[in-house]
Amino acid sequence: METSLIVALGTLGVDVLEGIISYFEGTFRRGSDRHMHMAFCWNWAICVGIPLFALVNLFAVDSIVQEGFPWYDYVLSFVAGWFVTEKLFKSWWNKDENLGHVFRNWEQSGGDSRLWSEDITLAGVVHYFYMTAQTAILILFLISFADRLEVLIVGFLFFVFLSIQNLQAKVVQRSFNGFVFTLELMALVVVAVWKLW
Repeated sequence: METSLIVALGTLGVDVLEGIISYFEGTFRRGSDRHMHMAFCWNWAICVGIPLFALVNLFAVDSIVQEGFPWYDYVLSFVAGWFVTEKLFKSWWNKDENLGHVFRNWEQSGGDSRLWSEDITLAGVVHYFYMTAQTAILILFLISFADRLEVLIVGFLFFVFLSIQNLQAKVVQRSFNGFVFTLELMALVVVAVWKLW
């Protein structure tokens, strides 16, 4: 439980760090720039989601530590987390509804998709590494032998996160996709049943 608590507090620390950096970068709140849909305060998946993941980590990391994975499982999970994060960031790039504390504008890249990473803010870089690590933790949790209560708690917290993320897409970004939300919930149910089996 000690490792879980350290990781959970570190997760909260990342949220605070992203907020501080975005404040100094001028992307903490919208202010007069209404084109900045995803300012830190309006990115609910971050300012609300990361504290939820601190709770997830409180339970998930305990199972991971008890499992005693070999070092290469950690490396493979981190590489997979990096790959997923890279794909997500690329999918968010150059869409005006995503302008905010991760992507302030599309000027550095000049709109060239090969240079998409040039548009990431410093807060966005912190978020990139956070998402990579968080995805690795979730992958390790999926392959660990967690008890039923931990699976139910992590599953419920992840459901809350998905709901907040999709509510944000509808309210803030005006880009809600009910089909994608349904697929996310179906995947969550399948994984929960598989873990509980």
